[in-house]
Amino acid sequence: MGSTTTFKPPMPLAQRLDNPRAVRWVVLFLIFCIFLWPGYGELKVSGLPNVAPPRLIKTLLFLMLAYRFLNVGIELRRVGERISQHWVLFGILFFYHLLLILSFALDQASMVLIYGYVKEEVFTNLLLMFAVIFVVRDDDDIKSIVKALVLASIGVALIAATESFVKVNLFKSVVSNVNTALAFGDKTRDLRYRANGTFSHPLVLAQYAAVMLPLAWWLFSQPSRKKIVWLIALVGLVTCSILSVTRSGLVLLIVSAIAITLVSATRWWYRCKNGVLKMLLLTQAIGWGFLVIFSVSGWITRLIEGTTREESSSSFYRLEVLRSAIPKILSSPLIGYGPTHAMEGVGVGRMGNIIDNYFLLVGLESGIFAAMLLLVLFVVASKTAWHKFSLKQGISIHHMLAISSVIFCMFLLFVHALPELLPLFYIFLGLMASATKNKKSSIALSNPL
Repeated sequence: MGSTTTFKPPMPLAQRLDNPRAVRWVVLFLIFCIFLWPGYGELKVSGLPNVAPPRLIKTLLFLMLAYRFLNVGIELRRVGERISQHWVLFGILFFYHLLLILSFALDQASMVLIYGYVKEEVFTNLLLMFAVIFVVRDDDDIKSIVKALVLASIGVALIAATESFVKVNLFKSVVSNVNTALAFGDKTRDLRYRANGTFSHPLVLAQYAAVMLPLAWWLFSQPSRKKIVWLIALVGLVTCSILSVTRSGLVLLIVSAIAITLVSATRWWYRCKNGVLKMLLLTQAIGWGFLVIFSVSGWITRLIEGTTREESSSSFYRLEVLRSAIPKILSSPLIGYGPTHAMEGVGVGRMGNIIDNYFLLVGLESGIFAAMLLLVLFVVASKTAWHKFSLKQGISIHHMLAISSVIFCMFLLFVHALPELLPLFYIFLGLMASATKNKKSSIALSNPL
């Protein structure tokens, strides 16, 4: 008896695109590339307009999402549920952006500022956050995004190490933009070259290293055949902090490492059933802790205050900016002064009107309520991530995200006012909103420390 074959018509394009796998790969590729290309520059192409590779990928992602929304009718229920589950977090984010738009719209250069807002906030930060919320289905997708971020950090470390060796920015002859002055300027301090890698300033490289350290450590702690890769990432991040030659960056890298150690120790405390051993080790830890703090307190104090005349003047300048900025913020607390007039009368000395506190900058530009909302956003995000999973279940990636968010906030509060790494924080927000609360997760350590 002969067999018959049934002809199946080809699947329509819209139905083929209904599988979000392609969007997921584009998101992963964008997350991997966005920090490997300098955000301050564009690629020089003879006879063509300057382009930036991450911008092309973002455009592709935006068009894919728009196509799926208009032609495929994508299922938005999962995104809506995740937003509703974290309504406090997204409510704070909404009102913060509302105040930003209001202050920009009332500024005398409103059209330019609104264009910049759409380009940086909507087309980069918010796009990344909502794309992550959309593509993450389960814990494996969260782990894939974290892997993409940590793998990119290896490339950043290689670029920073090469730059430090040759003592010249590797992108100087490649990119062109009006924003390259800060990145290509002389950053030598006390005859030491300060690398900035793919970022506009060594402080941002140091921030990147300290913020990414918990994520790299979490991957290294997982049972995996690729431990050597994550070990390389850890060494690379520490190297980035050292090559940036920044006091605050080194201090906050140490803070990040201490936080990781405390979380690991807390997890061991929950697992250990021997009460005598726990009290013995706790006593020893307290004793050694006081000894270490007493031994390094003087060194840390000198490091913060500055060990050279140039470093000391930098610390003094930060205090002077704080003293002059706060009264000005209180004079116009509702909507601030707008970016055009925010820095007038703030800052002293040869360094000009440069501010080293992002929250102060937001307060000057958009008012004290916008600055407070941003600070509360970091606090709520860190708290949300921390309480996703109990340490009794294991050390989750969300515990590491909480540490990274706190370190991120400390940099913006005490170190610099450069928003260059904000896309990373928005990726964190997307990951925080994508996990199911208080369920035993496959992304907790199988063999916790």
